Amino acid sequence: MFCENCGKQIPDESKFCKFCGVKSAIGEIAGSDKKENKETTKIQEEDNIGIWDKFAEIYDSKGEERDKFNDLSSNEAWELINRIGKNTFEGFIEENKDQLNKQPYTVIESLENLFKFAVIGGYWLWTAEYILKNGNTWKLKTIDLDKFIKEWTENLKGLNDFIQKNSSTDLGGTIIQYQNFKTNSFLENCPTIKELPVKFIDNIKTEILGKILWGYMIGTTESRYIK
Repeated sequence: MFCENCGKQIPDESKFCKFCGVKSAIGEIAGSDKKENKETTKIQEEDNIGIWDKFAEIYDSKGEERDKFNDLSSNEAWELINRIGKNTFEGFIEENKDQLNKQPYTVIESLENLFKFAVIGGYWLWTAEYILKNGNTWKLKTIDLDKFIKEWTENLKGLNDFIQKNSSTDLGGTIIQYQNFKTNSFLENCPTIKELPVKFIDNIKTEILGKILWGYMIGTTESRYIK
């Protein structure tokens, strides 16, 4: 292009003429367009991030980065998460005490963590999905814990429909991926569990899948309170 002031030829994206120093309006627009194109490309790349990648980012976050994600949550959601993890673990231990009473204490501890992080992981999966669709700047309304638990319980009634709807989606695949990741890690760290009947191990996997789904449903319930 040519400078509008002195008429000399300058690069197309120049913001100023190198000969006379006058600002180039065309170059300013071209530079702005280029910047917008870069920002659009960045947004498109972020849109292509899968749920598992965003989930892994949340799962692996620490310190201030983890605090940013936790700040998006309500105390009521975490209260319910902790209750579910504890109560379902204790119920599982009671139902399977004959098979678990000879296991080392470290195995029982690992099993407790498995239940706990299954629920937490399900909630974080919901968080990852919601962030990818809506960003991460939402605020929550005031939540009544008893009402929140009642609404979550109602949500569980639609769990079978949710499973059928998402069985072939990225979300469904990510849920199974997390289930396999947690149960396989547990079995690797607790080899004595492998000595128990296959049916018992399958039962653990089923329980963990259920807890992941329950954790996800905590997120869907909480989403009703987003301003």
